[in-house]
Amino acid sequence: MLSIKDNDKYEEIIKYSKFISFIFRVYSKNEVNDYIDKIKKEYPNATHYCYGYVIDNDIKSSDDGEPSRTAGAPILNQITGNNLNYTLIIVVRYFGGVKLGVGPLTRAYGKVAREVIRDNNIITLVRGYDIMITFGYSDIKDIDYILRDSHIISKVFEDNIIYNVLVTSDILDKLGNYNIKINKDIYIETAKMYIVNEKHPRNRLFRALGFVNAAGNDSYFIQPVRNEKDNVTDLLDKLYRMEKVIKKVGFSDLKIEKNLTVIVVAENKVWMEYLKNLLEKKHYTHFRLAITYDRLIVSDLPLDKKIDSIRTTSFVQKVLSIA
Repeated sequence: MLSIKDNDKYEEIIKYSKFISFIFRVYSKNEVNDYIDKIKKEYPNATHYCYGYVIDNDIKSSDDGEPSRTAGAPILNQITGNNLNYTLIIVVRYFGGVKLGVGPLTRAYGKVAREVIRDNNIITLVRGYDIMITFGYSDIKDIDYILRDSHIISKVFEDNIIYNVLVTSDILDKLGNYNIKINKDIYIETAKMYIVNEKHPRNRLFRALGFVNAAGNDSYFIQPVRNEKDNVTDLLDKLYRMEKVIKKVGFSDLKIEKNLTVIVVAENKVWMEYLKNLLEKKHYTHFRLAITYDRLIVSDLPLDKKIDSIRTTSFVQKVLSIA
């Protein structure tokens, strides 16, 4: 099952109203109520406190005085649409004096819910156990091998060895011949999904259409951009998400090198010039940008410097052929 890694917050002003979205991992209705009460105390003068949550089969939402299905439903749709469980999103609204109307209001709540998910990291949760395992010194090599990928909380070395460890059910089965005490059932974080998981395409934080780890410390992402204005919005959104994810996660967890270049491939020279002028106004700190069309590449960014056109090296030509 999927959930969010961290509690987080997102804020945006839409047509003079301030929307603040909060996301929490929760396991019970009591936790939901506690977080709602907490937010109401921290933001006592807000106009609305709308929310949606999913805890297994307990799926609920609230419009809190907004027109029916304009707030709770779009919040909940973002949770279910991203296949998230054990997730609560609360959106606080401060009315700014301008009525948005049903359509824009629904989109506003959906947007701030989507953004607070997008700013987070999606993780996989599996049911597991917090256990104490007692064994003799002669078994330590076998135990350490079985538990090599498990999280060991503590170790005690006395007449026997006692480990406090978090394990999944399959690991628990492998330990069946040992003296085990189960402290409690838990949920364990496993695989992190930072870039792309094809089984859950809605959970993509960003996806480069081409990717190369070169010799040395260089990595290249390839991002074609067709000659349509909507694709510009998608490009800027993707670059923003890349910057956020790399800053939050780091290069090593993403399995990419620190010298990262994003190569934007325009459809033609005119489109390349348009994109170049647009990107020169942006600033990204965690990767360099290069732009090309056909066999030409524009390089040597950061973007606060003048961009010069140069011919591609044989390596970049090879990279671009992949895209």
